[in-house]
Amino acid sequence: MVVDTALYDVLGVAPDASQQDIKRAYHKASLASHPDKNPDRQEEASREFQRIGQAWETLGDEGSRKRYDEYGEDGPSGRAGPTGYGMDEADLDDVFAQMFGGGMGGMGGMGGMGGPPPRRTKKRRRAPPTVIPYSVTLADLYLGKRARFTLSRFVFCSSCHGSGAKAGAPQQGTECYECKGQGSVAKLSSAGGGYIQRHYIDCPSCKGEGVKVREKDRCRKCKGEKVVKTKAKLAVRIEPGMRDGQRIVFREQSDASPLAEKPGHLIIELKLEPHAALTVKQADLLAEAHITLSEALLGLDRAVFTHLDGRAIRFRSRPGAVVRPGDVAVLRGQGLPGWHGASDGDLYIKWEIDFPPDGWLPQIEALKMAPLLPPKRADPSKGYDEVAGRVEDGTRHPKHDNTDGDDDGDDDDDDQEQQQQQHTAGLGRVQVVELQMARLDEFGSHALPPLPAEDEDSEDEEGGSSCVVC
Repeated sequence: MVVDTALYDVLGVAPDASQQDIKRAYHKASLASHPDKNPDRQEEASREFQRIGQAWETLGDEGSRKRYDEYGEDGPSGRAGPTGYGMDEADLDDVFAQMFGGGMGGMGGMGGMGGPPPRRTKKRRRAPPTVIPYSVTLADLYLGKRARFTLSRFVFCSSCHGSGAKAGAPQQGTECYECKGQGSVAKLSSAGGGYIQRHYIDCPSCKGEGVKVREKDRCRKCKGEKVVKTKAKLAVRIEPGMRDGQRIVFREQSDASPLAEKPGHLIIELKLEPHAALTVKQADLLAEAHITLSEALLGLDRAVFTHLDGRAIRFRSRPGAVVRPGDVAVLRGQGLPGWHGASDGDLYIKWEIDFPPDGWLPQIEALKMAPLLPPKRADPSKGYDEVAGRVEDGTRHPKHDNTDGDDDGDDDDDDQEQQQQQHTAGLGRVQVVELQMARLDEFGSHALPPLPAEDEDSEDEEGGSSCVVC
């Protein structure tokens, strides 16, 4: 009695077909599904081509066919060809002879087809780590924080202890039927020009182990996967003074893998969120504080900043100690706390002066205040003649002539004299303008005109090249 007809279905034959019928069906299916015959669906055709080869490997041999009829695909393995995935060299030669009119010996591009397949994947000592980004605020790094969350991860099955087999069954499993214990299978793909390229991938059936637990021997809890998914609670302690990008490692708390002896590490990577008022650089903090013009001139005595722990910081300055825009105060040791013996950072306060709006002071009050303020600076333009705008003297932008005429040095003297006149044309004159304010983001908004295109073919009548400013 045939327990599984999947491989017969691949070749399109009945379970009671003769060996000759199976061989004819194999050749027909191989030719029809070859990747070079199906350029529009090469990847799908490659998988079909591989599956057909696996079917022929089993059904083309009477002994392996009998074992397949009795046990199915998970039954004891049959013969393994050197191609590593279900076809021996003679089978391939037969197929290619029909496709290309000759055997493999006549195909120079098939040199990569020979050679033994790679060995099965060796178990790693530890599974790869898992990195989880975790957002923190600046206050979290300043004060510290404890966080708890639940995560899903794979652990070794407690019932079979990671073997995948039930009690009493072979704990190491049996040789994988798909890869014949190699842990890898060959995949054919077109290399262009009618050539075929072969490369090896981890066997998808045994995941590169080379062995697999038979279905009837599988652990009921993990279904032979060796690992099960579970939920775990994790407590994360963020210590004061930790930094953006710092990693907290939980050893062997990540996923377990059938290809590794131990679970991987779980890594929590701190990602600092931007703060609305503070800038961070290393362990130092920088903040801006706004004070009035009166406070800047007459002294300051009030809280201007609230720190990350909620305490207000009150600044005092004596009258006459002028605070200027851009001045910076520093509080030593008031930045981020040191971590594991490092020194504490500093807190820097950059002062910004809020000037009063226009018209805040009546004219008569301004006259009374004037004697109390520092004297005005002297005007160096007293006695100058007033002009409306830029001074022109008729010598700006003299026309250059780049010819090869005789040069006795007189032209250079004339140019120097013209330049001197340009630089001194405005001496003794002054332009008076009304003060008009602007925004700094307008700076650079006047675009320059495009440069003239350089005409490589333009030449003057003398044969010399014309001068182009570029």
